Amino acid sequence: MRVEFSPMLDGQTIHIGQRAWRIRPVSSAIDAHGFHEVNVLLDGIPSYVVTLCISESVHRENGCEAGWLIEALTEWLEGSGKFDGDIIELVA
Repeated sequence: MRVEFSPMLDGQTIHIGQRAWRIRPVSSAIDAHGFHEVNVLLDGIPSYVVTLCISESVHRENGCEAGWLIEALTEWLEGSGKFDGDIIELVA
C-alpha cells in the first residue's frame, strides 16, 4: 500500500528546549524491499537532512498519523551523534 507521508509531515514543528525545527519533506519513494523512504529537511539551527526508512509492518502498527513519525524525529534530535544525511530506520 502506498501512503504519502510527506503531506502529513510538511510544516510540523519539533520543539526541544528553546530550539525548534520545522519539518520540510524533500522526497519520498518506496525501495525494492517495500520500505517507505522519506527524505526530510529539519529546518532549524543546525539544520539536517535525514531519511526515514519506514517498514510496512511499522506503518500498519502506527497508521497514517504524523505523531509517531514526529516522535521518531524528536528522539533522533535528542540523541547524541547526529549527522546530516543520517538514516532513521523504523522497523518492527
